[in-house]
Amino acid sequence: MNTSLAVRRVRDRLRGHRWGARILYLPVCTSTMDVLREEAEQGATEGTVVVAEEQTSGRGRLGRRWLSVPGQSLTFSLLLYPPAAVGAALGIAASVATLRAIREVTGLGAAVKWPNDILVGGKKVAGILIEGAWQGGRLRYAIVGIGVNVNAGPAEDSEVAATATSLAHQLGRAVSREDLLVALLRAFREVYDPLVGWFAVWHEWQAALVGLGQEMRVQYGDQVEEGVAEGVDLEGSLLLRRPDGTLVPVTAGDITLGA
Repeated sequence: MNTSLAVRRVRDRLRGHRWGARILYLPVCTSTMDVLREEAEQGATEGTVVVAEEQTSGRGRLGRRWLSVPGQSLTFSLLLYPPAAVGAALGIAASVATLRAIREVTGLGAAVKWPNDILVGGKKVAGILIEGAWQGGRLRYAIVGIGVNVNAGPAEDSEVAATATSLAHQLGRAVSREDLLVALLRAFREVYDPLVGWFAVWHEWQAALVGLGQEMRVQYGDQVEEGVAEGVDLEGSLLLRRPDGTLVPVTAGDITLGA
């Protein structure tokens, strides 16, 4: 059953918190990222959130289409005005916040597939997208987009069903999208403000990564790297040991374990 997100209850529970003080709720839009970008260009305050039930042009990493099920998914974007030095850390902070929120609301343990796919039971349950607006080398603002498959049933596409899941499917019961949104915004504020205790946040993210110490293949467009994932650096790059022994940082791409 599709039910609208109770945004008023979310606002009430976030009363006194700067993040979520202004929430724009849209039954349908092109993309929460695009809507929030327009709001930012008009001077929207930090912590403004855009939530949509359905996106006609939702996107994930590398320009891929992001699909959400109306009434069953949680799809939102958050506006930030971070210092440029913090920009590279936003993906890590968003991943840790999502891990914490899922654990708080459902009790489920989650993991991270580099760079920022969130897995439960070995399958993708959430994705994160970071976009920034730069001008003359200055980061004007950043938008963090998070999409969580909350209560959707099993995908009809067998290929999708093999790699994706929902919190409800893993838990065996429906999950409150309001609870999850409140937990996400609170958790993100904790890890971001202003990334105090950053090393602890980074270590939490690193500990949740799947595939470290294993052979993997990383593909970004036509470029392919293969080797053993030895770790990640403080900016979130994957450190890959090539067969020839050289260690290379990889900043983006899709990984396949067991290359």
